[in-house]
Order: sequence, then structure tokens, then C-alpha cells
Amino acid sequence: MRSVSIMCALLLAGPALAKTKEIDPQAAYIVIDIENLDDFMIKGTDQPGTVTLGRYDPAKQDIRGGEVSPDTVLPGKQSPHLVIDRRPAVKSKAVRQYVVEIQPDTWVVEGANGTAFSLGSMQFEVKPGEVLDLGIVKPAVDRVVGEAPKSMGSAMLGAMFFGSTKPKNERPVRLDWRARTTGDLPLPALEGRTAVPVTFTPGAKFGNYLGGLVNRIGGRAQRVSDLSAEQNASIAGASEEAVSQ
Repeated sequence: MRSVSIMCALLLAGPALAKTKEIDPQAAYIVIDIENLDDFMIKGTDQPGTVTLGRYDPAKQDIRGGEVSPDTVLPGKQSPHLVIDRRPAVKSKAVRQYVVEIQPDTWVVEGANGTAFSLGSMQFEVKPGEVLDLGIVKPAVDRVVGEAPKSMGSAMLGAMFFGSTKPKNERPVRLDWRARTTGDLPLPALEGRTAVPVTFTPGAKFGNYLGGLVNRIGGRAQRVSDLSAEQNASIAGASEEAVSQ
């Protein structure tokens, strides 16, 4: 099938020049900007953000081919996981923009930087030939209130006495999302194809197939929000039952 070339336009000063990328004019694509994970283990140690998407079975609420959805396993050696961390179309010191071909399906934001969002995430649908703008995401260490990252000095002391710079209590990652606005990296020129903003559906849950820590996509703040919603629903249900009696 004939492919066309796109050149990601750069309107902001700073990002490295994008290379020409070949895309299939009939295939589905996503565009996503991933910001750095700041102060990963030690204050000042930033690393590129990574995002993992998973092909999702919304009926059984699991990754396709997973323990709860074994009958939806993909044919051949296809993986249900898509890790976005290589060959950005545009990159700067703080953010990388990716244009990724993707199979039409229901997908879920499965994880970021080693943490699986199996306790609660967002799903979205990709239609054949569609180009979706997933907006801007930023992974962040989901620390407790008042907790600060280790300083370089305390990390070095830890390495000296305990043989590791890792914090005593390793924290999972959360993922902050926002829609693209003026001032962000512009969408790439797609030669006649238009990227449309994604529509996310919250509440997706699934098994942890990434092997690391687990969290909600919104972290501790989402846990509090989810608990409040559950409590309100329980109170409302009890009130309705009392009225009916």
C-alpha cells in the first residue's frame, strides 16, 4: 500500500528537528506528548516518561488474552501491550511527541514508567483510519502529602551504608493528563488527515501484567475521589431503601 510522508512542523523554539516519518494513509494512528518523570528517585534526576497502552476487553474488564479474558487472546505472536518510548517525532528537554500506528480496537492506558494502572484507568476506542490526539501526559511519582524526593546527599549516604540509592518506601507513578492547548507542541502535519481529540472513558480495571507496582491512573487523589463516590452511592442507596420501607 502506498505510503505518504509527513513532516512534523515545529513552531516552538527548543525542540529538535523532526525527521520525515512514513505513514500509511489508510492506517490508524495516535499522537501523544509525554513529559519527563521528574525527581524519579533523587531530587533533580529526571528521566523520559514512558506510557504503555493495552488492548482491552471492556466486557470482561481485562487486557485481551489476560486471566479474565483468555478467549480474546490475539492471533499469532501479537502482543496486547504497546510501549511508547522510542523514536519520538519531536523531542525537547522536557517533552517528547510520538506518532504511533495502532490497531483499531478498544485500548486502555495500562501503565507508565513501570507502574500498572490496574486499579483504575481510562479506556478509548480507535476506529479504522482514525488519527487520535491523546493530548499531553506527565508521569509523576505518587508521593504521600508532605513527602519530598531524596536529596543527592541522603542518596549517597544510603548507598554507602545500605548499598542502594532507592528510597525506603518505593512509590508508584501516577499519570496527569490534559488536552492540547496553545503553547504545547503543535500537531504534526498529516497531509490532509486531521487528528481528532480522544474521548476517554474512566473506570477501566484489569490485571497487572507489567510486573511492577500498581496504582490508579490519578494516584492517591483519585483513590480519595473514588472512595467518596462509593460512600455517596452507598448512602444514596441506603436512603432509597429506607424511603421504600
